Amino acid sequence: MQVLASINEFGQAHGLTSAAFPTLYAYIPPSTASTGFLTLINADLETIAQIPIDLPAQGGIVAVNTAEVEPPLSPLVTAEWYEWHVTLICDAEVRIESESAFLMRVEPDSTFTDQQAEAEAKDLPVLFGQAGLWYDALAASFEYHGQAPEDEEWLPEWQQLLLDGNLDSVLEALNLMPKPTPKPLVPPTSPAR
Repeated sequence: MQVLASINEFGQAHGLTSAAFPTLYAYIPPSTASTGFLTLINADLETIAQIPIDLPAQGGIVAVNTAEVEPPLSPLVTAEWYEWHVTLICDAEVRIESESAFLMRVEPDSTFTDQQAEAEAKDLPVLFGQAGLWYDALAASFEYHGQAPEDEEWLPEWQQLLLDGNLDSVLEALNLMPKPTPKPLVPPTSPAR
């Protein structure tokens, strides 16, 4: 089980979002778990939500939209870290918990907001990624794929996003790890003149 958050060189999963109510993603392996939930914890270490998750029978990636929680959540406070993780309940005695990830809501500047408003859906993942908004890039990528599932360029870009976030293990678990491009045995040379 793996939460989808960018993993830094120290093994910490974290990321930024500009969303007041971000959508969070996790990879859930095939399991015998009957129920699961996402726990969201604020900077005061208070649990502010335990959101039920629909578990995929064969495993896969689940999305949890924090805007659709009952009772409704308050918008994330800017410049504060939140912790989140996923728990699977297999039976009365067995609970499996993912590693925690962290997220912070930031307020983008007006230049970025203008760029976002003018961008096409296909370009949003790269725009968010270049701005360092990991959670937004991931959500925009999935949203675009839902709108244009026939776009063959989506998968390589999504794979690269996960590789950039050091989430190779998720790609391997889904059997979607891109094949390495073989390096030429002989470097290209300039033609003789």
